[in-house]
Amino acid sequence: MMSMGFPEKKCKKALLNCDNNLERATDWLFSHMDDDVSDTEMQGDIQSGEPKYKCSSGSKGIYSLQSFITHLGSSVHAGHYVCHIKNDGNWVYFNDDKVAVTDEPPFGKGYMYFL
Repeated sequence: MMSMGFPEKKCKKALLNCDNNLERATDWLFSHMDDDVSDTEMQGDIQSGEPKYKCSSGSKGIYSLQSFITHLGSSVHAGHYVCHIKNDGNWVYFNDDKVAVTDEPPFGKGYMYFL
């Protein structure tokens, strides 16, 4: 989750609130974007082992990565966005100039992930 740009404290909070289930915790992060995490709040949650909030979904989800968008460039104000889409078990790279199968998609550098 941290590789998607979420701060470590917020990731820990999400995992605590979702019984350490990665998929549910990721969903929790996206549902609580404005939720701030204070040091004292995290200390209390970690020491007690009890989540402050409960995830709304009681069922476990099964997710798989379908596609992701990557930004190539020096900043959000300059650069180019490309996409990688999984098709028949292969990752396909989509750019303005070409479409090609790739053996090494940059999973950790995605800007947005679609599950």
